[in-house]
Amino acid sequence: MSTHERPSNPPLPAPSPRAPVITMPGTPTAEAVAGARMLRTLQALAEAVIATDALGNIEYMNPSAEVLTGIGVEDALGRPATSVFRIAALDGNADPDDPIAACMKTRRPVLGETAVALVRDGGRTCSIEYACTPADDGCGGVGGLVLSFRDVTDRHAVAMSMSWAAKHDALTGLINRQELEHRLRKLLDHASMTGHSHALCYIDLDHFKRINDGFGHAAGDEYLKGLTAALRAKIRGADTIARLGGDEFAVLLYSCPIQKARVIAEGIAACVADYRLDWQGQLLESTASMGVVEINRQTTDLTELLASADVACYAAKNEGGNRVHTYHVTDTMLSDRLGEIHWLRCMQHAILKNRFLLYSQPIVPAADTRLPHGSELLLRLQDDNGRVFTPAHFMPSALRYHVLPDIDRWLARKVIRAISRKGNTFRGNDWTSMNVSGQSLLDDRFLDTLLDLVKEYALPAERLCFEIAEMVVIEHPERAQYFATKVKDAGCQIAIDDCGAVIGSFSMLRKIPMDYLKISETIVRRMAANPVDREITVALARIANRVGIRTIGECVADVATMLELRRIGVDYVQGHVFAEPKPVRLQPGQATPVTRLS
Repeated sequence: MSTHERPSNPPLPAPSPRAPVITMPGTPTAEAVAGARMLRTLQALAEAVIATDALGNIEYMNPSAEVLTGIGVEDALGRPATSVFRIAALDGNADPDDPIAACMKTRRPVLGETAVALVRDGGRTCSIEYACTPADDGCGGVGGLVLSFRDVTDRHAVAMSMSWAAKHDALTGLINRQELEHRLRKLLDHASMTGHSHALCYIDLDHFKRINDGFGHAAGDEYLKGLTAALRAKIRGADTIARLGGDEFAVLLYSCPIQKARVIAEGIAACVADYRLDWQGQLLESTASMGVVEINRQTTDLTELLASADVACYAAKNEGGNRVHTYHVTDTMLSDRLGEIHWLRCMQHAILKNRFLLYSQPIVPAADTRLPHGSELLLRLQDDNGRVFTPAHFMPSALRYHVLPDIDRWLARKVIRAISRKGNTFRGNDWTSMNVSGQSLLDDRFLDTLLDLVKEYALPAERLCFEIAEMVVIEHPERAQYFATKVKDAGCQIAIDDCGAVIGSFSMLRKIPMDYLKISETIVRRMAANPVDREITVALARIANRVGIRTIGECVADVATMLELRRIGVDYVQGHVFAEPKPVRLQPGQATPVTRLS
């Protein structure tokens, strides 16, 4: 190689050493920048933050903590955190444990599971949620704590309002049946442990229906509110009044022997008899039948206690009303009411043990076979001996003891789960209907359960129809409209049952969003012999069809009636002329819940 030639691959120069990072005076380090950024973040947080040293003395507070505690950071620094972060119980709950001491002791985070009151200077409070977290000192110990908390006063107020509404009657402000039963359970435990005697008075107003019927519901509401105020002034301060619904009340007498309870009950009955409401120049009045039952160490069953009070009230009413009857186990004149108690227990057992049975009856097109076919589900009760009973046997007890929402919830779960299964029991029908009682219509929990079930399962919602009786719609128009709207919004269908029995049938057509109108059994059966009933049927069918509502003739017993309904233009017929109700066998299989991501 010539000395003038350059090498084809010259060696690379050796790398020079990396120049040192020179920090000029006044230039922040990366750690300082991160710290400043963290401080700005803490200062801007809406959530309050307090940091302490290993002894629990405050080293830092952000502005939100200053606002919530009412103490400035200059005054707080160096003070024990417990002197600034002072908490107390809300709503009569047990006083909360000190989260700072618990966190120091366990070296684990402490999370407040419920809202507490933050006590500020001057005794003022606000509702907060909090968390207390230990800070590691680098040697396995606790170098301090970080308290974070936030104001939930508004949210707590809303929650308390909702909780109050769930436990109280909206009209009178008295506790409702659900809350009464909750307090009775506690009282049963107290009587069992201490041997103290208490008493329950069951009150049924004798003539309240006359007030509602004669002067309207507004007058009835004013009467009940005024009577509630009079009763509150009559009972002892420690006692409790509840409104069970309609014209039924109860009074819970604490630490009260049965003899004294009777005296108090007679005073309450006199108070009801003396109360008058001046309504537009008319004096409205009523009397009360009252049943009194003792709560003692032997009283262990809530259902039996309520039934006994109801039996005693029934006896007072049976004796002419405006009187008090004290319950005795030897009462023999109450066989009818005791029979209702028997059915109450049968129904409760049937819900727990799945002893209710489902029967189905077809709803078929009267003329146009292209219409989707339907069916109505009917309920039966099977006892321990295998005997099957129709609702005529147990319905009076279900109504009196307010069991229908529980039964309807049981039915809704069974039906919706069955419809959601592949190859389900109802595959032969395009839609299936189930009845909704008036009690369930007024029960928010039932509607919530219904809507939750429709969302939870892979349900073709249009295949499910809910029937509401016409009389229930007439008595509770706003509630019926609300229920029907919510159900329709969920994709299900609505039918109004037993239409034509009252004059309000036609006005419902423009108020309730419905898919089907079922013409009353009584009208259908009398239609051939009674021209008025036939004209009512014609009018209902004509108006309904013009606004896109299908009509159903109920309880069709013969071919002649079926043919007449077809001529009139009724869309569907249902009855023994086609098929008796048949048992529905719920097929085993896996229902398909739907997972929804928000």
